[in-house]
Amino acid sequence: MSRIKDLIGRGDLERVFVPLLPLFPQAFTYIKGELLERVWPAVKAILEENGIDTNGDRDALIRDLMKEDPVELASEIDSDPFKTLIRTILSARSKDEQTIKVSSALFKHYDTAEKLAAAPPEKVEEIIKPIGFYRAKTRSVQGAARMLMDTFGGEVPGKYRNLLELPGVGPKVANCVLVYAFGIPAIPVDTHVHRIVNRWGLVETTDPEKTCDQLMEILPREWWLVINDLLIRFGKEICKPITPLCGDKCPLDEICPKVIVKNKPRGKTKVAKKGKESK
Repeated sequence: MSRIKDLIGRGDLERVFVPLLPLFPQAFTYIKGELLERVWPAVKAILEENGIDTNGDRDALIRDLMKEDPVELASEIDSDPFKTLIRTILSARSKDEQTIKVSSALFKHYDTAEKLAAAPPEKVEEIIKPIGFYRAKTRSVQGAARMLMDTFGGEVPGKYRNLLELPGVGPKVANCVLVYAFGIPAIPVDTHVHRIVNRWGLVETTDPEKTCDQLMEILPREWWLVINDLLIRFGKEICKPITPLCGDKCPLDEICPKVIVKNKPRGKTKVAKKGKESK
């Protein structure tokens, strides 16, 4: 039986990612054109195995599936570049559900860079306090808003290097903005994506930034847009950090090598020998 790394290495990405698509249909947002035509027969077969009638209009079926799978990621609630930027900055070390609630409350008062830049810091702190690290995040979002006004004419830039100039923006935030606000292929890597691709043995890295660099070398560009959405959901619901739902719960169980990544003291990591994860 081929493993995930081998399958992806020889270009058979459909064997890895298609089984996840019916579980998290929102990811179809990023599956279009030739890629959709190529993966649809396999997706169709999986849907039919689960008792879903696929004989009607394909696009209508996909829309219905997506409606039944509500968006939960803070960075993709809407496509407005400013809101995507601020939500993603606020999402650091916070659950998406709480980030969405707090950022939505913030936008009721300050929904543009101009308004947020001019807001009293104590008012911003009061609104975002429930998500934690609220003082640092207030400095970041207001600093980003001011730079947008001073340097970019009040508009969020659509280039990676420009986004990195903004306070509170690192590689993950910048790539989230490119993907979700501008539809530009990039690979945002959070802790879920980092953990999963290391667990698959696809990469052997110690931090998300290195993981991002390697994934961009390994994965075809046509899959970049879908990776973050698909793997975050997979990591939250199935391939969990402590008790992954291996076996029948995971559609990739037979091809996953289950590489165990353990933390060393002082934040260093190592990749242990392959074997079943403790449940």
